[in-house]
Amino acid sequence: MDDTSSDKRVVFTAAIASAVAYGTLASFYVARGGLSSATIYLTIIGLFVTLPLIGFGLKSLLPRLHDYAHGVILSPLPGAITYLLAITWMAIT
Repeated sequence: MDDTSSDKRVVFTAAIASAVAYGTLASFYVARGGLSSATIYLTIIGLFVTLPLIGFGLKSLLPRLHDYAHGVILSPLPGAITYLLAITWMAIT
């Protein structure tokens, strides 16, 4: 039998963590009137390093939160993919 509730917890956690992380990045962008591309790229790389480390730590410290930890591990992906698609779209048009 397929455990879809586990998949839903992973996806939900990844979506929320991604929205918070990239929403914070967007708010800094607006508050400062723009950021350099290097700052944005370094922040995205930082998110790719720190969020999975937090997820692995959560998974090892609290095994009951296994699904939520996987969501935190995967959370940098949606925002980064969206950002890269937006940059590509802007470069094309």
